[in-house]
Amino acid sequence: MSSLNLSLPEPIAEALIAYSRDRGIESPAEVVQTALEAFLLQQGYLTSSPPRRVRLTPCSQGSGCKDTSANHARF
Repeated sequence: MSSLNLSLPEPIAEALIAYSRDRGIESPAEVVQTALEAFLLQQGYLTSSPPRRVRLTPCSQGSGCKDTSANHARF
């Protein structure tokens, strides 16, 4: 992966940091990469997007059922 330094106007940088924080994204760079990828796909400069990592957020509490994984089709 290549590295690129980017200077942003203060209001955009603050909005980017707030957006990342509000959505639990560790790095604002992830937001920039996703947005830039979507833009370049739309403009025809990328032909396909690379595979993405899956984000899973665990629930604070379970369903209350002890056999959910075994009987998931019922749920």
